Amino acid sequence: MKRGITAVSAAILILIIILLVGTVSIASYNILQNSKKIIFAIEIANVQEEVTKYHMDDVEGNYPTDNTTYVLNLSNITASSLEQFSEETIVDNQITLYEINLSIIGIDDARYGNKESAKDIYVVSKDTGIVYYIDGVKAGSKTYYTLTDDLIALKNRREKAETNTIYTSLSVTSDGFFVNKYDNGKRDVYLSNVKVNGNEIKIAKYETDIIPISSAPEYFKSNGSTIQGDRIKVPNRTFMTLYIENKNGDHIVRYVGYGGNILETDPTTLHSIYTDSENNTAPIPAGFVVSKATGETKISEGLVIYEGTTDVTDDNVASSMASRDQYVWIPVDDITSFVRRDGYLRGTVQTFVSDSSASEPYNGLSASSDSTGEYVEYTDMYNSVAKYGGFYIARYEAGSETERASATSTRLVPSQKDKYQYNYVSWGSSMTNATGGAVELARSVYQSNSNKGAISTLIYGVEWDATIKFLSDVQNTTITPNNLYIIDSANMGWYSNNYSSGNLKHKTGIDVDGDKSNKVKNIYDMAGNILEWTMEAYSIDKRVCRGGYYLNSISSTQSNPASIRGYAYPVGANEYNGFRIAIYMK
Repeated sequence: MKRGITAVSAAILILIIILLVGTVSIASYNILQNSKKIIFAIEIANVQEEVTKYHMDDVEGNYPTDNTTYVLNLSNITASSLEQFSEETIVDNQITLYEINLSIIGIDDARYGNKESAKDIYVVSKDTGIVYYIDGVKAGSKTYYTLTDDLIALKNRREKAETNTIYTSLSVTSDGFFVNKYDNGKRDVYLSNVKVNGNEIKIAKYETDIIPISSAPEYFKSNGSTIQGDRIKVPNRTFMTLYIENKNGDHIVRYVGYGGNILETDPTTLHSIYTDSENNTAPIPAGFVVSKATGETKISEGLVIYEGTTDVTDDNVASSMASRDQYVWIPVDDITSFVRRDGYLRGTVQTFVSDSSASEPYNGLSASSDSTGEYVEYTDMYNSVAKYGGFYIARYEAGSETERASATSTRLVPSQKDKYQYNYVSWGSSMTNATGGAVELARSVYQSNSNKGAISTLIYGVEWDATIKFLSDVQNTTITPNNLYIIDSANMGWYSNNYSSGNLKHKTGIDVDGDKSNKVKNIYDMAGNILEWTMEAYSIDKRVCRGGYYLNSISSTQSNPASIRGYAYPVGANEYNGFRIAIYMK
C-alpha cells in the first residue's frame, strides 16, 4: 500500500467530517454528501499527485498507463459538470483519455478505480496531465469527475482542522448554552459566558462562517431569534450543533445538545456511514451490520442491516433472517417529496390525503396538548429524514415467538423471518392515549435513550407512502405525477385467492408457492397478510391501517393493493390487525 484510503481510515475520516466540517442545510444538503465529496477529494488528489510526480520523474515524460485509451463522450455528461473538462481538446464532443494503472504508482487500496465496472477507472489526459474518474461521484445535484476548486477547498479545510487540538470533551462552566430555533433548515449557535476546558470562547462557528462573539447577538437578532439578555433561548428539544474555537485558536470537538439546557452525547458518534457499489450512502446505527449477502447490499435494491456484530453472508443469511432483527433503508433524496400520497382501492383513487380527511399528526389535538407525543415525534422524525436522507423500515411485520389468539401480552419480535404475527393488538387505549398497543410496543424497541443512535416508532403514513414510492418502480403499472400509488400487488403479499395454499394468513416473511415471493426490494408483506396500524388518523375516532389483509382479494381489478388505506377504531384488537416498526436516526 502507498497512499490509498483503507476501510478503517475511511470510517474514521467520515466521523471527523461529521465532527469538523460544520453544520449543513437540512433542506438541500446533508453530512452524507459532504462525506462522499471529501473522501473522493482526498483520493483523487492523491492519485493526481502521484501521476504528476511519475510524469515529472520519468525521463521520457510518460504517464503511469498501459496506453489503454478511453474515449469519453461528453454528451453523456450533465451541463453542471461539463466545466470540469474545459481545459481538454474536444473533437466531435469527445475526449481521448488514458487509463491509469494504479499499481504502477503504488496505490492498491483505492475506494474508486477498481474496475468493478467499465467506468470504474481513473484516467489521465496526456494533453493536460489532469486526472479524471470516469464513473463520477454524485453528491447532491452535482457529479464530480476531477479535483474541482470546491473539492480542494473542502479537502484543505479538513486537513487544517486535523492539525488543531481536538478536545474530546467539553467542560461548560456557565449555566448552559442557547441556540436559535430551526430557521430554513439552519442550526445557529451562540454561546454566552461559557468557558471550555478553562479557556474563554473566542469565536463560534455558524455553518461556513466564523462569527465573532461580540457581533453574534445582532446577527441572531437579525435572523429572527429570540434574545434574552445577551443569550439566545430555544424551546426544549430543539436540536443544535456547537463548533467553536477558544482564544488559543484550538478547535473544540462538535457537541450536540437540545434547547432548555438539556445536554446529550453527540448521537452522530453512534453512526457509521456505508457507501454501496453505486456510491449511494446510508447511516448505520450502532450495533448493526450491513448485509454482505447477495441482493442485500445496494440501496437501490433494498439495503438490509442486521442487529448484532457478526457479519451476514450468503453462508449464514438464512439463519440470520430468522434470528436477528432486520431493517431496510428507504432513501428520501428530496425532502420536498416526503409527503403523504393518495391511496388506491378497487380501481379507484382514495382521496383521504388530497381532500384532507386524513391527518398526520392527528389534528384532534393541538401541539401544546398532545398527550400521544405525536407532534414532537413527527417533527423529530421529519427533521431526521431531512438530515440523513432517509429512514429505516422493518423488513417484516412485527412478530411473536408464539401464536397469538387474544390481546394478552407475548414477547415482541420486532423484525425477523418465520415468526407468528403480533396481531390481536390495538393502536392504543384511545385516539389520544397511545399506551397499551402498537404505538407503545413500537416505541419500546429503541427508545430515546437508545445507545443505537436511532429511535423506533410505529410507522407514520408519510413513511409508508415513501416506501411505496421506493417500491413503485418495481410494483406499479400506472404512475401519475401526484399519486405514486401501487395498483398491482400480485406477488407482493399474501392474499387468500392468489396462492394455492388457501385461505389463511402466514408467518412473517415466508416465501410462498415455490417461485412466488411476497417481497419487493427485500421488504416483505407490504400488501396482504395482516392489516398494519399506522400513526395516521382517518377521522376523529379512527386510525389508519395500510396494506390490506389475507382475506382481501387481489385479481385483475387489483382491488386491495399495498397503497390501500383502511381504518379502524384505535382500541380494536383482532386477528387481522398487526403493525410494522420504523426507525429514524438521532
